[in-house]
Amino acid sequence: GIKGSITSEIGRLYNIERLRLNHNSFVEQVPTELGNLVNLQLLHLNGNRLSNSIPNVIMNLPNDYSFISDCGRPSDRDEESTVLCEECTMCCNVDGNCNPTKETPVKAKFQSYLFFGLAFLAMVFFACLVLALTVLAHGRYKNQNL
Repeated sequence: GIKGSITSEIGRLYNIERLRLNHNSFVEQVPTELGNLVNLQLLHLNGNRLSNSIPNVIMNLPNDYSFISDCGRPSDRDEESTVLCEECTMCCNVDGNCNPTKETPVKAKFQSYLFFGLAFLAMVFFACLVLALTVLAHGRYKNQNL
């Protein structure tokens, strides 16, 4: 992996849409110049040794952005130097487990599809139940009239 700090010159990549700098050996803080990347939709910084807090570099990003960093627990750092990332969509911990921190459109869409799927299955179940009860009642009525 790449070692050192993330250069502030990265802010000149104005048209870049995806930036994956994860699983390297970057140290220090994320340069605020990342805020210049107005077309950025995906930023992955997890798996590095970035310090303290990640600046609010994604103020200009669209609603469906992906911003992943090391900010979960357990951390491989002491409690005082744990990375803080309020704008991250996902935080990863030292064990490599990543968890969503806020609802993204993808997560919201999945949840609405999950709800729709469960509601559809419930409707099918109840329709089958009503049909079975109707057939059972019709069979009993038919046998009584014989």
